Amino acid sequence: RSLHVDLPVDLRAAGPAGNRAAKVMLTPLHLRPALEAVGTHLVLITGQGGAGKTSLAFAIARWGLEGSLAEGAEGSRAGSADAVPILPVLIDTALAPEETVLQRVRQWLERAIGARRGSLDQDRVAELLRRKRLLVIIDHFSELPEPARRRVLATLPTGLLILTSRQPETGIQGELAITRVEPLQIAIDQLQRFFHEVLERKGGRERFSDDDLEPTQRQLRRMVGDKPITPLLAQLFIDDVIAKQEGHGVLAASVPELMLAYVNRISEVIPAEERQQEGIAIEADWVQRGLMAIALASHRQGSPGRPRLQPMSFERELALEALAAVPGLEEPARRQALLAYLLRLRLLHHPGQNRSEFRLALDPLADYLA
Repeated sequence: RSLHVDLPVDLRAAGPAGNRAAKVMLTPLHLRPALEAVGTHLVLITGQGGAGKTSLAFAIARWGLEGSLAEGAEGSRAGSADAVPILPVLIDTALAPEETVLQRVRQWLERAIGARRGSLDQDRVAELLRRKRLLVIIDHFSELPEPARRRVLATLPTGLLILTSRQPETGIQGELAITRVEPLQIAIDQLQRFFHEVLERKGGRERFSDDDLEPTQRQLRRMVGDKPITPLLAQLFIDDVIAKQEGHGVLAASVPELMLAYVNRISEVIPAEERQQEGIAIEADWVQRGLMAIALASHRQGSPGRPRLQPMSFERELALEALAAVPGLEEPARRQALLAYLLRLRLLHHPGQNRSEFRLALDPLADYLA
């Protein structure tokens, strides 16, 4: 998430001031009331897959690290040399049955500083949370199983927390203060500016004139019509345009084709002689076929007969079982090798410390492949 382009959001402040949504470019000033409030304050970022929820949460985390969210705890001015940073803590896997958010934060801090497990005083960690010196980001909340969501909501500590969710209704009960943020999609007439910003940050702006970009925008309009599109989709399209200019392929003609082109760009840059994993040569078509099988199995998790058709974290056994149905992967050793190879390409990743738990790197990619 190193590349983040600022886009308008619908902002609803906590309390009576949030009865009407305001369309704004989010800045640290908008979050100052949440930081200064007493008690628990939740910044709820909602939107469909690819809307930029995680990207925005990480941008806020960077503001905290830079000291630009608010005045420092000792009275220093935001953005000044002595501004006190706020440390972000990421939670993107389910809590254990008896675990609390506070306990997970303490474990995260212990790993971050190389301390022995259980050596940090839990009351000290709770005090850091209360003083807003820590910013807890709970990512992919809506993709957690229902018991895991209830566990998170039941153990929210006092402090400032960001929660990202595909659904605006999270099941939160009581009088919890919530600032609601919904990243807006990109209107077709905003594409030019977005293209310019992305190319500028990728260091490729000088390679494309406005005349070069106009046909690509027309192509994107043919793919999605006149409706707004998500930042992720627009960014993947720009990457596809750059790849085409560099001679790496043909410009995608549909959104599913664009997602497959993304997978190809990642997997095909590996030289043939290096497409080896655990002594097994990885065939070119295994990557796409394997990811499709894993994405579908991920989406079908849920209650028996009623699968939750959305991406979720999954166990190694589920992935290996899904790969068994892919032609060419009948041998267990090949399935193990491909799983490790997908991790190496960062198309899959371990969302937490459990090395047997996996997740597709991009939720919209999982959606389209499924």
